[in-house]
Amino acid sequence: MFFSKRTQYGVRAMVRMAEAYQRGYVRTHDLTRDEGLPAKFLESIMATLTRARLLQSKMGASGGYRLARDPEKITLGEIVRPLEGQRLEFDEKKQADRELLGAIAVQAVQLDASRALQSVLDAMTLQDLLERATQQIDTSPSYMI
Repeated sequence: MFFSKRTQYGVRAMVRMAEAYQRGYVRTHDLTRDEGLPAKFLESIMATLTRARLLQSKMGASGGYRLARDPEKITLGEIVRPLEGQRLEFDEKKQADRELLGAIAVQAVQLDASRALQSVLDAMTLQDLLERATQQIDTSPSYMI
């Protein structure tokens, strides 16, 4: 499964928010600059994540967004679900035609894949993802000429 641009940008912004968690509020201008994200699209994403109670917002010169909880207590599933919506979830209640063997087989695979994806997303925290990304940056080779 591939995430939509909306979800990719949302996860990127949330990782930056996790990185800045101890410092407080982050302006969207800083997120767009640091991650190269489109400003209008990012505002929409941040509003969605605020409605999902993952972010808090504050108006004014010292305002911006910050995580509503510690990054260790926010799972990737909590971030991805509101951004992907129904596209992410497989409807388990919808029954395949019981006389179509191929349709039943496809439904079984889709159900297993959906459950596996949900499991991965719910097992990984924002802090886990931040540490993983930071480790990759720290171990990437640097070339000096």
